Amino acid sequence: MQLYNKFKVVFSLFILIFTFTSCIELEEHIIINNDRSGSYAILLDLGIISNNPFYTPNIPDGVKEFPDIIKNAINGIDGISDVKAVSTKSKYGVSFKFKNHKAFKKGLLEISGLKNYGFIIPNYIKVGKHRFVKKNIGYIIKQQIQSQKDSPLLEEYMGMKIADLIKISSIIETPNKIKSVKRNVTVSNAKGTNSVKIKTTLSDILNGAETGVLIKY
Repeated sequence: MQLYNKFKVVFSLFILIFTFTSCIELEEHIIINNDRSGSYAILLDLGIISNNPFYTPNIPDGVKEFPDIIKNAINGIDGISDVKAVSTKSKYGVSFKFKNHKAFKKGLLEISGLKNYGFIIPNYIKVGKHRFVKKNIGYIIKQQIQSQKDSPLLEEYMGMKIADLIKISSIIETPNKIKSVKRNVTVSNAKGTNSVKIKTTLSDILNGAETGVLIKY
């Protein structure tokens, strides 16, 4: 739970360090193989802001440290390999390979900081032989943010909603052609391809947007 709380602190700090004229991008990338092994990556991209020649952001230590914190948390898990942390001027993230769904689930529980509370969202992501399921956790995100007193993520600045500036996306690559995609209205033109991309903003999630998806392939 400590790691999860650290993420809440990190997201609150984002609003204090940027110009509010650019956006933050958080991307999740999942690749599934035929034997249900695969890879997972989560990346925070500050590229637009970090490359601004007129502004040098003061990145909090919490942001800089989270890739190594996650790497250390999942290193040694049976079935998890090739764990890599990314920490540059503009990108912070972690990636790993998983042997099967059981190992993948263990890795995700460590990343979310919910190792001792996994029953809250059982099988958040499930990799089957011919399907991929990701549960909707938008309501959990909304509850956590709204439970924080005076959360800057709910504020406006110069007429702009802070939550609109935080872009969130999930990319899922499948081993076979996709037959159908359900539970997410933002996905289109995925049938017959090997990839699904879900794009949203934190503002959309706070307004009830679906974050889950069911993919059959």
